[in-house]
Amino acid sequence: MRKITAALAIATTIVAGTGTAVAGGYASATVTPIWDHSVDPSYHVGDRVDVHIAPDPSDAGKPGAYFIGADVDGESYAIYTATGWKVFDGGLYEAVAITDSMPGGTQSFNVLDGSQTICQVASQLGVTSNVTIWGGYGVLQPDKEAMVQNFHAHKNPRIPPDHIRSVYTINDMSLGKKYTSVHTESCYTGGN
Repeated sequence: MRKITAALAIATTIVAGTGTAVAGGYASATVTPIWDHSVDPSYHVGDRVDVHIAPDPSDAGKPGAYFIGADVDGESYAIYTATGWKVFDGGLYEAVAITDSMPGGTQSFNVLDGSQTICQVASQLGVTSNVTIWGGYGVLQPDKEAMVQNFHAHKNPRIPPDHIRSVYTINDMSLGKKYTSVHTESCYTGGN
């Protein structure tokens, strides 16, 4: 049996837009289709997808988190975490990365390694329609950390402080519009 990896070819990389503004920063994606020409010149075997998020420079140095997800028909459906894609069942978004000090510049996250197409992963999550990947970030503003330390520590002692920090970080992303769609893929039945 021959090794299929020897027959793989990488097509021209598609940059999904030139980057969309994210409240002073930007987010974009690079999608590289992978083809197996030994089977058929048009046999699409996978996608390498990298999401790039550049926070607003004014948020550098603050504690924060990066978030990547997928929407189906405008509704949150899946979230990308440090362990991979999972269906989003409500509650708090799980961050792909948390940092004590938001770095300046762009952070990139590989969300698909090329072994499957976007639509194959979507199908495993139960999706057979348009999928929109989004990226964003949130920071813990100093006044919110003060609330965690002073108010919540006394009024909500059974709620872990990191949970409250996560709520404030997600609210910063949502209310500050620090997220945007970076790529849309049509995954209707049979889509590849």
